[in-house]
Amino acid sequence: MIPQTCLHVFKTTRIINVYKSWLLLVLALTTVLSGTLQADNMILNSSFEEGPENAPAQWQPSTWAGSALFHTSSEKQEGQRSVMIVSRTGADAGWKTVVPVEPQTVYRLTGWIKTDQIVPGSSRGALLNVHELYGVETKPLTGTQDWTQVQVLFNSNNRRKVTINCLFGGWGQATGKAWYDNIRLERVSDDQQQNTVVLDITKTAHPISPLMYGQLIEHVGRGVYGGMWAEMLEDRKFYFPISDEFEGWINKGENYADDAFYTELAGSPWRVVGPKGRISMTQEAFVGTQAPQIVAEGADSPTGIEQGELAIIQGKTYLGHIFLAGERGAAPIQVSLIWGNDKSQRQTLVINKLRNNYVEYPLEFTAGQTTDNARLEIVALGKGTVRIGCVSLMPSDNVNGWRKEVIALMKELNATTYKWPGGNFVSGYNWQDGIGPRDNRPPRANPAWKGIEDNDVGLHEYLELCQMLEAEPTLAVNAGSGDAQSAAQLVEYVNGSAKTPMGKLRSNNGHAKPYGVKYFYIGNEMWGTHQVGYVPLAQYVKKHNDIVKSMRSVDSSIKVIAVGRAGDWSQKMFEACSGNMDYITDNFYATSSENLVEHIKQPPAAVRRITNSHRRLGGENRIPLIIDEWGYWYGKHKYGQLGIQYHFQDALGLVAGLHEMYRNSDVIEIVHYAQAVNALGAIKTSKTEAVLDVPGLVLKLYRNEFGSIPIRIENSTPSLDISAALSEDKKYLTISVVNTAEQAQKLTLDIPDISIKGQVNQYTLKAASLQDINEPGKNPKIEVVGQSLSILPKTLEIPPLSVTLYKCQIN
Repeated sequence: MIPQTCLHVFKTTRIINVYKSWLLLVLALTTVLSGTLQADNMILNSSFEEGPENAPAQWQPSTWAGSALFHTSSEKQEGQRSVMIVSRTGADAGWKTVVPVEPQTVYRLTGWIKTDQIVPGSSRGALLNVHELYGVETKPLTGTQDWTQVQVLFNSNNRRKVTINCLFGGWGQATGKAWYDNIRLERVSDDQQQNTVVLDITKTAHPISPLMYGQLIEHVGRGVYGGMWAEMLEDRKFYFPISDEFEGWINKGENYADDAFYTELAGSPWRVVGPKGRISMTQEAFVGTQAPQIVAEGADSPTGIEQGELAIIQGKTYLGHIFLAGERGAAPIQVSLIWGNDKSQRQTLVINKLRNNYVEYPLEFTAGQTTDNARLEIVALGKGTVRIGCVSLMPSDNVNGWRKEVIALMKELNATTYKWPGGNFVSGYNWQDGIGPRDNRPPRANPAWKGIEDNDVGLHEYLELCQMLEAEPTLAVNAGSGDAQSAAQLVEYVNGSAKTPMGKLRSNNGHAKPYGVKYFYIGNEMWGTHQVGYVPLAQYVKKHNDIVKSMRSVDSSIKVIAVGRAGDWSQKMFEACSGNMDYITDNFYATSSENLVEHIKQPPAAVRRITNSHRRLGGENRIPLIIDEWGYWYGKHKYGQLGIQYHFQDALGLVAGLHEMYRNSDVIEIVHYAQAVNALGAIKTSKTEAVLDVPGLVLKLYRNEFGSIPIRIENSTPSLDISAALSEDKKYLTISVVNTAEQAQKLTLDIPDISIKGQVNQYTLKAASLQDINEPGKNPKIEVVGQSLSILPKTLEIPPLSVTLYKCQIN
């Protein structure tokens, strides 16, 4: 039992100790709060003075890749110590602290950094960044630099806390040493938030290449067939055997639309008409390896095949042809376009004579009704056997085989170059399958994607499309399953005189004059194991060099484009193949993010990552960069394989991506948005309609209205992404603004030494909601609204979550 005196002393001592603890805590909090209020700095222990050695209070070390050492150091910008990060082998690492912030508030992040022999590799270097907000980062330091202050302004948007990183590397691994000190996060008061940009037209950057507005055409999903090409029939050359039990269409689940037109083929889309057991597949084919053979039993039992889910428009004419062979007694053959169940709801053509060899018979129909569920029926009414070689049906208003409504939109887009035939597709594609008469080209399984390749769209169709659209062709050669010989033959076919073997073949196929193709991609994404014919890099560089040498032996004037990938792949390609490349590629896709700012910032952040890496490639001998695929990739496949639907929110990110490309116009020569139609497409189609999706609206507006000589903008505007440029003739000034904030913003313009004359055109990309979409056949919910202003206001009112483009005539 404890004596009362001892207990009294114990209680008294305990009270005194508790009191001392509270007193110390209050004093500490008072000191911290006082310091915070005095300095307006929201970061605790901002100069790393508190806490034990190598473990500063409030800060934690993190390593995302590689190996790094974390220390406190007597090297300092102020106080007694700083923190440092060291890596000899490469690291992506940082000291981090979490700071509470207020939503929709502008902050300034500043700090001091010192570096010793920082080699960034594919990373940034030494910098500060806000972990949760894409693109919020200071200018990186590399090499050896004394204490340097860095800063960045940003809007917290909907965030209530952010992570501040003293970053070493960043989206890649760096080597060397870096010190960080006096890190500050300060709220920017309203009177300090005025967004002002100086547009000094004498401070211009490298001109924007016209080829920055290119697109990719790849044989995937409904990109070519069911999208651009006017053919209405699936598997018109009978790659799949026809079964008595129809299994042609299947729905692939949540990633595909319910509409059967947009599902994928599981087998033949042709159904049997009449009794079972009378249709078989024969090797006496017109094209490919097989053809359906009908055993006809007379007029009382019509036997044949049909294909449904065809879309027709009342009063419109449809043209086609069919190849038939068979016994004379099997005639007559009836070919009917049917739009209903009544006998009057069809138009029928009768073929009364057959021959043993295949003969082409023309087809022409006029639709009596508008429907998405018409069908083409082919039946034999005689007795005997008949073979069907291939069938075709197109709207009569097709433009050289292309859909009229799609070509009209492609002309509006005014893309400057089209890359073809892929994409992953090219790594398994034999270009000779796509030449000669279309009906004689063999059907194949798509080598990279689902479905079949009828080879109706080949070299001639693509090159003549480019001529029609006044676009520069950029051909990709097969560096996967292909070889140097096939690549050289391709060059000779498109560029050789009619006296060369391949040039003669081209001439025999209807084009005597060489096409004169200048740009050739050597493969596609050959760094990826997903490519047909993938080999490790050490083997691939040899294959690349062999292919280029063979191609240049045929035509030394061509420009060849090497497959690149930021980091080791591009570095080793440059080291081993620099004499056999004129350009090198990279690409990226952004995904969806629930955080709007992150969603918007992904494209520009990817462009910065790629261009920063590319600038270190080759030093002064750097070669131009091509971004051969870019865009957003997320969501359900509503328009066939990869046929995702875009939303208004994507427009903000796409324009921000373009802005970053303009800022890097000195290294980026060619850009291909991926892709043109349906599959990740700028244009979306139904069976009979087409519409510009969000990427199409953006690319059309900036291709047709934005300038070509960028003006350098140094000002930091936390919620506004701004780009400006002069027109090529310097008669117009264009200003593009993306507002990523949910509030309207004011932007004050300081434009010295010029005056605005005449009217100002303002273009605004408008929608009622961030999730609004454009669908074919429906009134667009997203559109570009133009208006004329009598003057350019000194202070612009920028709507919330918006894209606005101003075009002004200047003196």
